[in-house]
Amino acid sequence: MKKSREKNSVRNHESIDYRYQKFQSDRRHLSYETEQLWFDAIRKGDFALFQQNIQAYEASDVGTLAHNPDKQAEYQALICITLSTRAAIEGGISPDLAYEKSDLYVQELANCKKPSAMADIGGRAMLEFLQMVHSRKESTENGYVKQCKDYVTANYHKSFSIKDMAQAVGLNESYLCRIFKKSEGITLGEYIQQEKIKIAKIMLKYNDASIAEIADFLGYHSQSYFGKQFSKWTGMSPSQYRIQNKTVQALDDSED
Repeated sequence: MKKSREKNSVRNHESIDYRYQKFQSDRRHLSYETEQLWFDAIRKGDFALFQQNIQAYEASDVGTLAHNPDKQAEYQALICITLSTRAAIEGGISPDLAYEKSDLYVQELANCKKPSAMADIGGRAMLEFLQMVHSRKESTENGYVKQCKDYVTANYHKSFSIKDMAQAVGLNESYLCRIFKKSEGITLGEYIQQEKIKIAKIMLKYNDASIAEIADFLGYHSQSYFGKQFSKWTGMSPSQYRIQNKTVQALDDSED
C-alpha cells in the first residue's frame, strides 16, 4: 500500500509539473478539432483546408512527449507520419503504398540527428500524403468527366437525362454534376446542350434536313424547345443561322 501511495504521489507531482510547464510556455495544446481538420484535409486531398489550419497548428503544441528536445522532436515527427499515413489510407491510397512511404520516412527519421530536420521530415510526410490523395482524386474525377463527354458524344442523337448518364458512369447524380462543374466551369446540363447545338449548327450548314427533323434527330421533344435552346446558345434562330451560313457557303463556292 505504501509503495502504491508513493507511485500515485509521483504521478500527481509529474502531472502538476507538466501543467505548470505548459502554463509558463503559454502554448495551447493542439485541440482535437484542429487535429481532425488537419488530417481531414489529407483524407480529402484538400490543399486549401490544409493551409487554413497551418497557423492554428503552429500556435499549438502536441504536448511534452519527452524532456529531451531531440526525443521530443522525433516523437512529434513520428506522430505526424503515423496519422498522415492513416489519413491517406482513408483518402483512398493503397495501404501497401502508404505504409511503404511511411516506413521510408520513419527510417529517415531514425537516422536524423537534428530536431529541425526531424520537424522537416514530419512536414514533408504530411505534404506528400496530401499530394498523393489530391492526385488520386484529380485523376479519378478527370476520368469521370471524360466518361461523361464520351457518353454525350455517343448519345447526342438520343433523348437522355443526367440521371441516365450518372447510372452509366456509376456515380451519384449530384456528385457527378459537382465534379463536372468543378472541372469544366459549366454545368453538365449546359455541356450537353452545347454539344447538341454544335451538331445542329453543322447539320443546318451542310445538311438539307428540315429544322423539325434535326430537332427530332438530336432528341429534342419539340421543334419549339430546340429553337429556344438554339437561340439561347447562338443568339439567333435555327432558320436564321441556316440562311446566314448557307449564304456564306454559297459565296465561298462561287469564288473558287
